[in-house]
Amino acid sequence: MHNGDSEEVDLHQWMRHLLAEHRLSLEAKLLELKEGQRYITELLTVNLNGDSSARTGKLHKVVSWECGDKDSDVAPPATATVEDTELTEGHNKDACNSVLDNSDGPLHEPSMALRVKPKPKRASSLQGNDFALREVWAKHYSRFSNKERVPLSGQTSETMGSHSIKLALSPSMENVNKAKNAKGLIAYPASKHRVAWDLFGGLLILYDLFMIPLKVFEYPDTLFTDAMDWMTLLFWTLNVAATLTVGFTRRGETVMAPREIFKNYLRTWCIVDVITLVPDWAFTLVRIATPNLEDASSGGLGEEGVRLLRILRLARTARLLRLLKLQKVMEKISDYLDSEVASIMANIAKMILLLLALNHLIACVWYALSIAFHDAGVPAWVDSGMLTEPWDIRYVTSFHWSITQFTPASKPQIHPANIVEQTFAIFVVVFALVGFSYVVGSILGSLAQLRSMTEQSAKDFWMMRRFLRRNHVPMELASRIQRFVEHAHSQQQKKMSIQEVKVLSLLSGGLMEELQCAMNMPHMMLHPLFAFLNNFSVITVQRLAKEAVQRFQLARGDTQFLPNQEGSYLYFIASGRMQYVRDADTPNERVEVVDKGEDWIGEPVIWTPFWIHVGQLTAVSECDLCAVAPKAFGDIVALVRPVAAIVARYSQKFMLWVKDLDTKGELTDVMQGEDVLDLIRSFLD
Repeated sequence: MHNGDSEEVDLHQWMRHLLAEHRLSLEAKLLELKEGQRYITELLTVNLNGDSSARTGKLHKVVSWECGDKDSDVAPPATATVEDTELTEGHNKDACNSVLDNSDGPLHEPSMALRVKPKPKRASSLQGNDFALREVWAKHYSRFSNKERVPLSGQTSETMGSHSIKLALSPSMENVNKAKNAKGLIAYPASKHRVAWDLFGGLLILYDLFMIPLKVFEYPDTLFTDAMDWMTLLFWTLNVAATLTVGFTRRGETVMAPREIFKNYLRTWCIVDVITLVPDWAFTLVRIATPNLEDASSGGLGEEGVRLLRILRLARTARLLRLLKLQKVMEKISDYLDSEVASIMANIAKMILLLLALNHLIACVWYALSIAFHDAGVPAWVDSGMLTEPWDIRYVTSFHWSITQFTPASKPQIHPANIVEQTFAIFVVVFALVGFSYVVGSILGSLAQLRSMTEQSAKDFWMMRRFLRRNHVPMELASRIQRFVEHAHSQQQKKMSIQEVKVLSLLSGGLMEELQCAMNMPHMMLHPLFAFLNNFSVITVQRLAKEAVQRFQLARGDTQFLPNQEGSYLYFIASGRMQYVRDADTPNERVEVVDKGEDWIGEPVIWTPFWIHVGQLTAVSECDLCAVAPKAFGDIVALVRPVAAIVARYSQKFMLWVKDLDTKGELTDVMQGEDVLDLIRSFLD
């Protein structure tokens, strides 16, 4: 019992001590609250007495209460609303005090502050507006102002208190970063220099496709052919190293790991490279070591040397295995054709090239069979005096015979002289029925598609002109409509919308965000904040591009906003030029030209809900605008606390600068990049 009584006494003492400390804390908070009450009473009195229009009108004030940090120098915003309260000149102060005297009730938050935000004005002047931050930025600024400092170093890992947060990247971006970290050795497969390398390789493949079969006509070697042989050999030798230093696609994912690239090379092109490069180097080294290998009188090996060279030359035909790469090269070229007309013309050219290549191969095989039978003493079509002709005459004659098997054109005086030649001629005729029909059908289909596109466009424009005439649209307006529609139609041919490409609906959410980012963000990177966020948090930028950015099309002379109009978006010009006019019809009229890639419009809309445009924005030419919605921007940025802290601190500095412009009477909607770029960057320091 004695021990129990002592424990009870200790508990009572501890509770009394705890209550005493709590009472002292409440008294301190009450003093802070009274100081805030005194400050806000004075503020309300000054505002109401200073504005004659408010003495007999309605007071619309927003009073916000929110938990603040004990150590924070900046009072957080709050939310309790007092609106539509009738005030007169005699009891303004009493009405304000009556609102604040209700604070004697129980306090549930440690430090509370009061902020009064006036209703946005719709007058032409914004003087007197406190440019209060949007709630999301005020909250994050007060949260991180002193307690948690976020360095602006551009790193992807930030320390928040005692926790480390990794700003996640999408899987594809992580692979790209891994490639960059591998000492710059691994290149992305769709990079421009890799596409240029593959394109040059495709030209060499076409050269081999023409020259290797042509060897049967025994054309003489020249400086050009020797140089091309060396260039081809060196290129495909270096291509082995190039293949080992570029990523590849596997099951829809780009693989950039060096070990996986090496394994994939062993499974695919390694065998082809061995089969083609070994005979090439052997033939080249033999010719260098023994230049007169075919000349027995000069110390050569005579027939043995000729036989060896023929074997090595025959082995060099393995180069034609690289034709398997030609399809991928053609696909990469097609990817760079952004015009449907150009794609159709490229397809027609490809079909014609395919027809010529087939006839070239058939002509060479037709001549090679005849030479083989002639050397064996069997009658052949070359016995008709063809062997005495130069090699180019023999080739043209053989090619003429080959191409006439595909068309009903007149045939040369060449006839099969043995059963094998007759069988080959029959095979070519049968193959021509199918092959030529396919090639001609593809060409006719492409031409029909091209004609259909032209006819449909002409019909649509004719219908538009007919509609304008029948509805008696004024000539000037009709001319403007036609000009804009023609411009918009041409732009639509160049830039397709995502909705037009149905297969893009199969993309995952992450890939769709990356796609939208690639389309929209290049126009917004001129702003230092977006450029910084692109390096700090790729995920945030991708979400912004997908959910917060809209596109608007303007015709020449269209007005995007007028003075005294409530701000809705932050604008970037994707194409075209605009004109901004402030203080129109006054001696102080100010006209500014807004250019693509230099300026942006309406940035305060992002940071404050009280922005009213002070000028007029008009399109000088047909324009395409990227518009950033402020609410969506705030919702997305607030998802990542380090990013929200940085943007909130930037918004505070930016709006302080805007308020300074207001005091000087220099408010504007347009940020001229060449004038304010360095200043805007300093807000991120």
